[in-house]
Amino acid sequence: MTHACDKELDTVLQARGVPCTPQRRAVWRFFHEHPQGHTIAEAVEALHGAGIGQATVYRTVFLFLDLGLLSRVQDPAGKTYFVAARPGHAHPLICRGCRTIIEFDACDLSVLEKLLMTQTGYAIESHRLEVYGLCPRCQAETHS
Repeated sequence: MTHACDKELDTVLQARGVPCTPQRRAVWRFFHEHPQGHTIAEAVEALHGAGIGQATVYRTVFLFLDLGLLSRVQDPAGKTYFVAARPGHAHPLICRGCRTIIEFDACDLSVLEKLLMTQTGYAIESHRLEVYGLCPRCQAETHS
């Protein structure tokens, strides 16, 4: 059965000449279907029943990070989660209550990047921005 998310995976892997194995497809579907993100250990546990081993999950997660298919997100306590990434420039908005993650692309940091280049001499190549808060559902639950 073909999932809607498979086309995105196929496009990225084909462009890089990377084979799309059943194991890679299963790892991709797991992260794509869970917008709250998961740790690698959670992915290993969830995919174990499908016969996908720990080493395969680790290698696939880091391959997908390199290809821009997954993003690494840390919660306020420092725990690392992985989420399916939207193509292009985007940043996570993370609910610290339910861990739901949505992405946004409005982040004009060009002035800050120029200031940093001037002050430090660094050639700025990229940036990473994470925003934390409470989603509307968690806000309602805390005020109930």
